[in-house]
Amino acid sequence: MDIPSDDELLAKIEAFLDRHAMPPTRFGRDATGEPQLIKSIREGRSPSLKVLQRLAAFMAEKDAELAAADHDERDSAAVADAAATIAAENITLTPALSRARERGEVAA
Repeated sequence: MDIPSDDELLAKIEAFLDRHAMPPTRFGRDATGEPQLIKSIREGRSPSLKVLQRLAAFMAEKDAELAAADHDERDSAAVADAAATIAAENITLTPALSRARERGEVAA
């Protein structure tokens, strides 16, 4: 495990907070159970190796969730774009697409 300097750790945490629009107290509480963790790091606290590992695992997990959500959102947008093109160009739908539309899986 690469151990970051205090400044590097704080920069990684700040970028994470921005990326996830997460308040520092929630980050500390969810990652370690310490709501004031980020405040204390900003004030010069150097976290233990155990805390660093918990922070790294928490950030990796949340970044993976965010990436998956972004991927799902892009897929949904692509399906909506395709459905809009089909509707605009009055394209004949295949039976499978017609059934998907009836089930509400594809916008009409």
